[in-house]
Amino acid sequence: MKKIISAIFVIALAVTSCNYDDLPTYKDVDRIYFEYASLDILELIDRKINVLNPDRMKIDFGFDKQMKTDSVIRIGVKIMGNPAPFDRAVTVTLIPGESSAVEGTDVVFMPSVIPANATTGTLYVKLLNTERIKTATILARLRLTPNEYFHVDYTQTQTGSNLSGIEYNIYFDAKSGIPRLWADENSSRVLKQYFGEFGKTKLEVICVALGLTEDYFDATEEDLDMDRDGVPDRTYMNIVLERFPSELSYGYIIMVNQYIASWEQQHKKSLLDENGKKLSDTLPNSTWF
Repeated sequence: MKKIISAIFVIALAVTSCNYDDLPTYKDVDRIYFEYASLDILELIDRKINVLNPDRMKIDFGFDKQMKTDSVIRIGVKIMGNPAPFDRAVTVTLIPGESSAVEGTDVVFMPSVIPANATTGTLYVKLLNTERIKTATILARLRLTPNEYFHVDYTQTQTGSNLSGIEYNIYFDAKSGIPRLWADENSSRVLKQYFGEFGKTKLEVICVALGLTEDYFDATEEDLDMDRDGVPDRTYMNIVLERFPSELSYGYIIMVNQYIASWEQQHKKSLLDENGKKLSDTLPNSTWF
């Protein structure tokens, strides 16, 4: 019995004499992940992030006048851990075998940090506007990498999906040449109601008839009121409704149709689009409104 008591005493003494300063604490193993992984559905909606695919974005160089050279993409990152009194580097790589993008040729990872005394930061990725994106869509499939400051084993998301919180996808090309207000799924419904399906010839005619420039059908980051993390405060639908209010739609159609009629009368032939179709046949009739 004495031996049992003695053994218990020795174990207790060993435990109580343990130096707790040597035990790993949470700050020693901070995790980093893409910020979307911590957002619930309502938060994704509030930030205007695609609820079904919060881990990806699509960039079109085809029309955007602000992106004729390169474009810097900003992606929010977050840590599970404690702030530090100094900047901590964020590191990332292209996933081998899953990315068609080539580092240094298609994308460049710019210096990115979790700032001092913060738990969130921004990953900066420069997309290079090359000849290749005129004929192909490039995929840059990113994965955060561990470094001296962070582990990357946080892979759960709050959206109930099987997405990995340490991976992100950027698709980019310059194939469409469609302005963003006409390419966006929501705002395009308004423009299609007024002008029909997009066409390059049609866009040129509309701009001449209404005294607009092609940029009027596009939207820059400034138009979207982007914050420093690249999150827009406004949508393409907000912008298209401001620029093309419904009460003026009847006048838009009349002016465009009048211009086409005048052109055809002057040139004694039909005005055709780039596909050989009569342009007036591709426009909604003004009597429809």
